Amino acid sequence: MNYAHLTNIKSIVFFGECMVENRANGDTGFAGDTFNTAWYLAQLIKPDSILAIYYATAIGDDLASCKLRVE
Repeated sequence: MNYAHLTNIKSIVFFGECMVENRANGDTGFAGDTFNTAWYLAQLIKPDSILAIYYATAIGDDLASCKLRVE
């Protein structure tokens, strides 16, 4: 397999905190400036793009943190 094209991969890492949104109907969501920016940028790039999006944060071991790990 030829991996020569992988040498041009660019990474963008977002650092920040992800906030938990507790909705009135009991659902939980996640948001925050850095999280939203990373998520929307990831939605805009093509699957075969050389751009990789990462999100770095610290999370706990509570239920909300476990849900964030899964998503």
